[in-house]
Amino acid sequence: MRFPTTAAEICKIVSGVRYGRNCKIIGIIDPDRPGPDHLVFLFDKRQYHLPAACLVVRERIDHPATQIVVPDPRFGLYLLLEKIEIEVEKVQVGRGVTIGPYVVIGSGVAIGDGSKIGPFTQITYARIGRNVKIGGGCLIGRSGFSLIKRRGRFLRIRHIGNVVIRDGAEIGSNCTIDRGTFTSTEIGARTRIDSSVHIGHNVRIGKDCTIVAQVGIAGSTRIGHRTMIAGQVGIKDGVEIGDNCRVLAKAGVFKSFPTGSTISGIPARDHRKTLRIWSRLSRMEKTDD
Repeated sequence: MRFPTTAAEICKIVSGVRYGRNCKIIGIIDPDRPGPDHLVFLFDKRQYHLPAACLVVRERIDHPATQIVVPDPRFGLYLLLEKIEIEVEKVQVGRGVTIGPYVVIGSGVAIGDGSKIGPFTQITYARIGRNVKIGGGCLIGRSGFSLIKRRGRFLRIRHIGNVVIRDGAEIGSNCTIDRGTFTSTEIGARTRIDSSVHIGHNVRIGKDCTIVAQVGIAGSTRIGHRTMIAGQVGIKDGVEIGDNCRVLAKAGVFKSFPTGSTISGIPARDHRKTLRIWSRLSRMEKTDD
């Protein structure tokens, strides 16, 4: 199957029940982005207000789009991705690009002018901007770790998206950036990423961010502009961290935080609250002595 297609064709593949007209669909889009001609899979939401041509849902919701009801939208996405045919894109390399020894550049890659790729790096399904620096031993554009459990066994969801690294970004050595499930994993302009960082599928990181070594960011996380993430931080999937935030070392982030937050601890919370908790624990320890 290829896009554009119709709601009737999608309904047949996912074995659902269609409510509404047989509209034209030009692609799949994330639920947090408007797509008046696109298909959206809603896994948990009972309300949805952005434009869409067609929704795949567990039960009907109040929305004017065509809706396809299935028992499990995640399994429906699995079925659809298995059927989609992808065209192989030619590699494009800009002017003044430096490529180190033993680099592997696969299909669907475009590298902008003046970028530098370190040795032993592997890149597939990625669009890299101008003056980007990528260290050695990186793995960019591999399929993400996205599984669903079906009848007692795990199924790996196919990924057909890509990675987008904006102009002036820097990626340290031995980093992994997974391709999006059906859209893009994005690294913002001038963002600096240290060595040994893992960025999961569908993550979007804003511009001018700093991410220190050994950070792990799970899939579909959103990180705003000018945010600093210190070493060994772990971030849960689907979390949103606003602009101008600071995530201090070794924090375990399990929920979203607004713009301007400074957070620390496991689980992560406002840093001032973490300091108060540590102070109380210290006083309790002295009392026990």
